[in-house]
Amino acid sequence: MKNEASHLVSGGSAPSFSRVGAGALKRMAVWTLGLIGFIVSAGAENLGYTLALFTAFWLAMLATENRSRNFLHPLVAFPLFYYPYSTWYSYSALLQGTEDLHLLYLSVHYAFAGLLVFYVAGMALLPGRREKNRAPRIRFADVQIGEKAVIGVCLLAIAFSFHRVLEGGFISKRELSDSASSLVAAAGFAFWLLTAVVLLALVRRRHARTKLGRLWFVVVAFFVLEYLLAGQRDYLFRLLICAAFLYFDHRRMAGLPVLLTVLFVVSLLLPLTQMFKAMVIAESLGPWNSELGALFLSEFSSASKNLYVLIQHGFEPSWSFVWSDIVRGLVPFGEVYGFQSTGAWFHWIYRPDEGIGGTSGWGFGLVAQGVLVGGLPGIALVMGSVAVILALLYKRRMRSEYWYVFYLLALSTSLYCIRADLANLLSQTFKVGGLCVLGLYAIRRYSAFLGGGMSAPRPAAAEKAADPAPLGRPPREKAGAR
Repeated sequence: MKNEASHLVSGGSAPSFSRVGAGALKRMAVWTLGLIGFIVSAGAENLGYTLALFTAFWLAMLATENRSRNFLHPLVAFPLFYYPYSTWYSYSALLQGTEDLHLLYLSVHYAFAGLLVFYVAGMALLPGRREKNRAPRIRFADVQIGEKAVIGVCLLAIAFSFHRVLEGGFISKRELSDSASSLVAAAGFAFWLLTAVVLLALVRRRHARTKLGRLWFVVVAFFVLEYLLAGQRDYLFRLLICAAFLYFDHRRMAGLPVLLTVLFVVSLLLPLTQMFKAMVIAESLGPWNSELGALFLSEFSSASKNLYVLIQHGFEPSWSFVWSDIVRGLVPFGEVYGFQSTGAWFHWIYRPDEGIGGTSGWGFGLVAQGVLVGGLPGIALVMGSVAVILALLYKRRMRSEYWYVFYLLALSTSLYCIRADLANLLSQTFKVGGLCVLGLYAIRRYSAFLGGGMSAPRPAAAEKAADPAPLGRPPREKAGAR
């Protein structure tokens, strides 16, 4: 106590627990204000009030949680994209004046509840203190023959899929997906593997000062070709958003204005990139709408639109949609045993039964699934589960570059799955992303058995003793070391 008192008297900083306590109070204040706003919107039942209160809570949450300017934090990245997915359709309907305002209010009100649950679950698992700018432990400093072999096999598989697409006479992405589903799935897994390898190389380059060769430009070119040829922009967007996460995690310059600028740029790119999807096989560009309303008719409007349609046409709540999604998402080949995801049910059963037309661009939605499961309790279950998964993986990301990349893939997947369902979130996070990272680690860990010239992994004792160095700074050498 004397040392602490003398430290404070001499001008030192206050104990860390006081700063943590202040941060916790700010978080609770923001969440409490959000809860009050949610209750007020429930009483008012007014779309304008609900949108204003939801927006104010969203901005306050971003400003509070982004003290470290860390775009990588789940309480920053996920809410940033959750908001447009939850409100864009309402803004579009207000501009056009075509939909029921009360049903639009309900859709935004439910989304408001989902963000409240996500925030309180994230607060419970993640501390509110300012984080140090540190790097993950790097187990292997460069790319060796095992990973290069993976890159070669993936590029060959994708090149073969390009050949089949060009020779197959397909004229649209929908026709390609319906007629060559196995080919699309194989190419998709190859792109997942390539994404994981590229991210590992970027992490090592940033934190271990390794260089990227020309091969990586060839790999990125394949992502662009897949988008132009087959219309799959998800793979390219996943790679770009993960690269953005890495950049801002290193620079720590993603303040609130930067985050809003990123969101604005993405909102402009979504309708623009829609024009170029599958332009090679379609032999034409898609339509372009220059009106303001077109900004809100992009992919961001899909989740709130699906929720609106679900409320409008009615449904029978059932908790079976959760259990079926868990089995479908975690059990290999779960669809073979008759387990169907909620999004597939919505597309193949609900929409035809209700006479709802359209063929693509729908997806489903995490909030819509929560409402389908059981109203507000269902939303709490679904959104709480998403927050727990992201928070636990975020806390483990510094253990190695593999954990770091696993978290990047999981975070990007969660952004995509805002307009999907739990089955897609679990499947893409653990069965696909987890399998890719685990496979790359196994190849690298035992690459010494594949040939000469490959470095062995660092001893376990050295890994435990090595403390992650700050980002952008190489580890210091011990005195006298040569």
